[in-house]
Amino acid sequence: TGRAWREVDLNALNHNARLLQDRMGESCRLMAVVKADAYGHGAVPVAKTLVEQGVNAFAVACPAEGIVLRRAGIGGEILVHSFLRRQVYLLILIVILTILYIDNRYSSQQELIEIDRLKKELTDIKYDALTISSELTEKSRQSRIEEYISAEGRQLQTAATPPFLIKEEEE
Repeated sequence: TGRAWREVDLNALNHNARLLQDRMGESCRLMAVVKADAYGHGAVPVAKTLVEQGVNAFAVACPAEGIVLRRAGIGGEILVHSFLRRQVYLLILIVILTILYIDNRYSSQQELIEIDRLKKELTDIKYDALTISSELTEKSRQSRIEEYISAEGRQLQTAATPPFLIKEEEE
């Protein structure tokens, strides 16, 4: 029986990387996925070949694969697939804190609206109290005058006519 083997044509990889980058334009960057030892083709030689073509971003499945690339002298960015999975609790915490912040802010705004309403109500009550106080003061003065007059034995007479009349001159 025959044995299986693999051959990686790095010149073809080089050509394909150059072709892809030319078609993408300068505003896009190529990120090579080299997880699982570049799918069995050798992550380090594949990455080194791609670096020669200007590729400086690589995706791997786990941190250990990224470490292999760094130890081989591969620079640039390395995206680890398990990053989001490992950070799921942090992401959940951020979402929960955001929701709590929004809820707290809403509650605070509602309380400020209630405080403004109560301030207005308090101002109205204060003016009502001042009016009542003024009326009581007037009645108190009148009753003191009535007491003084009755103590003197005199009688208070109320005028049947207004204290003054404004007359208009007829022409």
